[in-house]
Amino acid sequence: MKRNRAAWCVACAGFAFVMCIGAAGFAAPAGTMFTYQGRLHDGGSPASGSHDFLFTLFDTAEAGVQVGTTVLAEDVELVAGQFTASLDFGDVFEGRQLWLQIGVRAGGSQDAFTTLSPRQRIGATPYAQKALNDSDTLAALQCGPGQVPKWSSTGWTCADDETGLIIPPFPPAVAPGIWKVVVRAEARSRLQSLMNEAADGRRFDGSLIYLDGDMKEGRRIDFFDAIPISYEAIHFDAMNAMHLRETMEFKVDRVALATSAASGSTKRLFSHQFVFKVNGEPVAGALIVEPGAIAFHSADAPLLKELPAMPEFPVVSVLPVAIAVDLPWALEQPDNYWKFVSGGALEIVSKSQEIAGYRFGDVILRGECTQRLERSGLVDWLNDWTRGGGRLTDGQLKFYDFRGLELMSVLYVKVRPVLYRPPSVDTTESAPLQEELTFRAMAIE
Repeated sequence: MKRNRAAWCVACAGFAFVMCIGAAGFAAPAGTMFTYQGRLHDGGSPASGSHDFLFTLFDTAEAGVQVGTTVLAEDVELVAGQFTASLDFGDVFEGRQLWLQIGVRAGGSQDAFTTLSPRQRIGATPYAQKALNDSDTLAALQCGPGQVPKWSSTGWTCADDETGLIIPPFPPAVAPGIWKVVVRAEARSRLQSLMNEAADGRRFDGSLIYLDGDMKEGRRIDFFDAIPISYEAIHFDAMNAMHLRETMEFKVDRVALATSAASGSTKRLFSHQFVFKVNGEPVAGALIVEPGAIAFHSADAPLLKELPAMPEFPVVSVLPVAIAVDLPWALEQPDNYWKFVSGGALEIVSKSQEIAGYRFGDVILRGECTQRLERSGLVDWLNDWTRGGGRLTDGQLKFYDFRGLELMSVLYVKVRPVLYRPPSVDTTESAPLQEELTFRAMAIE
């Protein structure tokens, strides 16, 4: 049976190693095999019948190097477009980010596989394997037709697949803060409509999109399942405002971070260039948006039994513009747009009037948002933590003199985020956006 290969697409492909295994009664400790579920469309309609799938892992979203073996799943039956395949690439994840490439063809044919695009991003499997071994998670679920496992505030449950998405959100690993939006008051108030919808039990999703100098998307924060918590109908300040204003505060269930950065780019993002969307539609008259800080659930740094080596400080002045931080990965080109660093204090832990050990405190970074490539890596790293699949990584802080010569460097070992403050936007300000990251290191060298 011939198919229109160009029309094939995965409407919702996802890595399902933490889900949909209840029907199989999966109770044994998780190994390297996981279950993948997706939905295949053919010409805009759900595909049916048997299909062959070719699964390949890569180390990047495009091109890159293949990781592990290639997995062939033949004559996979599709029901309403949905399919399930058991994949085993071996012990290849090791806590790193990988991408899954999928090829498809009609079952029983000898045609070449059509490669679907884009590749599917897959997080670190140890988190998924831990979830499979938890007695209160998925092994006991028996979801019926049209249902998928979904995470609630207390655990995994079976719920209707209302959106068609196969992947549920990760268990919450963060505590998103309260958002605030200020808009110009208009006859058809979008904020008032959100209040009315909330009264009917409906929540909303949205995005804060930071635009670059070409008015293209530079960064974005998506939020989900938001609900209003306060609304101010009228605000007017004759000294600072030309219009009546409405203000709404709301809390969100979860967030996602994304960025589009280029190698070597030093573009900065500015406060007055943004788009604020609710349920996919721009909110007219948006003046100010203050996203809530993201607090990560972090473990304490380990207690060190021996006093760490003390730093050797430079004897010349260090200019603020010379601070360079490479997080989460050290790169050849330092990021000079971090303007403030503080913390990492050595804490002395005593017990019964004796020193029990030492640990390092949190480090605070603050600086301007740029389109540098390493900031893209930083945002991806933070986003993995918001999804519950974050990994520890090393980072390096460097100080330079006015001539650009390195004066001092500090290595942070096994870093994890503690708090991230996304940039706020304001149409009345044209200053560069500021972001702040607090992180915790297991050791400092």
